[in-house]
Amino acid sequence: MSEQLTYEQMMELFKETREQFKETREQFKETRKQFKETREQFKETDKRIEEDLKKSGKEFDKRMKAIGDKINDLTNAWGNFSEEMVKPQILDLFKERGIELYELHPHVKIKNAAGITVTEIDFLLVNNKYSIVVEVKSNLKSKHIKEHIERLNRLVEHPIRSVKNSMLIGAVAGMIVSEAVEKEAQRAGFFVIKQRGDTVAISNKPDFKPKEWKIE
Repeated sequence: MSEQLTYEQMMELFKETREQFKETREQFKETRKQFKETREQFKETDKRIEEDLKKSGKEFDKRMKAIGDKINDLTNAWGNFSEEMVKPQILDLFKERGIELYELHPHVKIKNAAGITVTEIDFLLVNNKYSIVVEVKSNLKSKHIKEHIERLNRLVEHPIRSVKNSMLIGAVAGMIVSEAVEKEAQRAGFFVIKQRGDTVAISNKPDFKPKEWKIE
């Protein structure tokens, strides 16, 4: 038979239990405090990571823009070089083909009745019979042939004074022209001007007949 606790013993046991509960509660409060601190640390870490990512992203965008600007500068410079290679000789090139042209107009904008630019021309060469539209590229590609056909069609639809009542002819020039692109351009009825050493030349055969568009 178990020994019966006295009142004093019961009070002492209750006191000990209450102290243990108090200690447990304090430990729980401490644990909760630590958890809160840890959560705040995680939040701070996430914030720093997010800020670092934003900063890195902005720096990356800035670098990519700088690279893009340099590429554009090089492309423009190469394009200008290509035009300067063609411009001094272009009238003589067509004169050799029996087409004597009197005027050379660089960078011509073609506008519709509303004054909106519908196309642009690198070089427009004219006489009293022919108008030759020349597109110059550093690296002539297939898409440029298709774009030039569309350019000529738009000029027919929106003729400027200097080309009215003339026969329109297309020509493309490139410092780099693949054999496939050259053939495609000639099939489209265009004269092809290519780099040849330190100069440029028309690569079509002497008996080549260009396509002509009639402009009223």
